[in-house]
Amino acid sequence: MDDSDESLLVRHVPVVDESALGWIRPMALSNGPAAVLPTWPAPVQMFVLSDPTAATVEDPAAVLLLHADVDGVTAVLCALAVRPGASRRSLGARILSDVADFLRAAGITRFCAHPRSLSAEVIGLLRDAGYGRSADGRWTLDL
Repeated sequence: MDDSDESLLVRHVPVVDESALGWIRPMALSNGPAAVLPTWPAPVQMFVLSDPTAATVEDPAAVLLLHADVDGVTAVLCALAVRPGASRRSLGARILSDVADFLRAAGITRFCAHPRSLSAEVIGLLRDAGYGRSADGRWTLDL
């Protein structure tokens, strides 16, 4: 698959397949060691950026995990990962943008990133996408 291909599709995986979470660690969006996933409160939702002809979680170019806060209008980024060697910045920006559109359509009004999920590269993506620092230290985008 060509990672710069515009035919890649972001798909929502409403029930997170535990085996699919294995994509996060080797694809960690950081320059350091593979990501260690913290425990997040349910429900966690998964989004994948992949070839639309592939199975939903087969060989994704990018994976994003989030959960909805108890207030029902806020979604929190849990993890963001892009396949190593890919056009990481553009694919990361693409999945962030498409997921923000999905959340907006679902009635979510605030998308934020918890500080535990952030590498320097993710912070750069969030800044470029218009996220700002909120009083609680999270990077936030009002949808």
